[in-house]
Amino acid sequence: MKKVKKTTKAGSAILAVVMLIGVMMCAPFRVSAEETYYDSEYYVEKTYHDFKYYVEEDNTCTLTKYIGSAASVTIPYDILGHKVTFLDYTFKGCTSVKSIKIPDGVTRISASTFIGCDNLTSITAYKNSSVYSSVDGVLFNKAQDTLIAYPIGKAGDYQIPDGVTSIGNKAFGYCKGLTNITIPESVTWIGNDVFSCCTNLTSITIHDGVSSIGKWGLSGCTNLTNITIPESVSWIDDKAFYGCKSLTIYGYEDSYAQEYADEHNIPFIVISDDKIFGDVNGDGIVSVFDVTLIQKYIVGGYQNTGLVGMTANI
Repeated sequence: MKKVKKTTKAGSAILAVVMLIGVMMCAPFRVSAEETYYDSEYYVEKTYHDFKYYVEEDNTCTLTKYIGSAASVTIPYDILGHKVTFLDYTFKGCTSVKSIKIPDGVTRISASTFIGCDNLTSITAYKNSSVYSSVDGVLFNKAQDTLIAYPIGKAGDYQIPDGVTSIGNKAFGYCKGLTNITIPESVTWIGNDVFSCCTNLTSITIHDGVSSIGKWGLSGCTNLTNITIPESVSWIDDKAFYGCKSLTIYGYEDSYAQEYADEHNIPFIVISDDKIFGDVNGDGIVSVFDVTLIQKYIVGGYQNTGLVGMTANI
């Protein structure tokens, strides 16, 4: 057994700096196997089967590390009578895990819980959960208006469902198989590190509604070539596109996006409200993502492509 050290304010600040450097280098930050930090008094970390855990003051249980090697993992509802309520860095760096099932007792999941699970393709929440839900292996809150975690090993294009209003911190972080993503008008907030180090991401379309792009939002997306930013965006963090050396921003003339691009020496292309032939997703440009949508349309995937109301441009 080991004791879990309480962090001081100075220690927390140092840890935050180290984590930030880890993000910049696009390598998962690793906590020492001998010393794990929690903002709490001295707890005794124990082992139960394939999990490291400790018991909170309210007798609930926090899972701190999965030490097994299974491809499919079901988190226990309780450990020795202590209900599992918190997943804190639990699966960080677990490359063997492909699917995870979360019981209805879990009420908190830290943003870094799934970082480094390179083969993870499905996160499933039990239907009886009052806090979480899942759709096609993607983790949401119960109301499905916040996207919490996209499995890192899930590859290809993704269109965030209509109705989602916010994207949680690190929700898509290190998703190296993600290639294109569309953010609907319902989204108003994009958290910190949301798309950081998605190294195969080439295109992002943000529709009207989003007001800000958080810290390190798309940092390390080395293959990102274009992003469409609507007029609704009024703030972008200075480091939001750190390391995106091939990026061109598309937006409206005299918008905040243009001002930001000019200040940060990022190429900017003005788009207009006039429809462009072949621009099926309405982002003002014709890109590989439009081609993908047209292909899906042709084979009968019309309802899932986002082409509804845009067929005049095909």
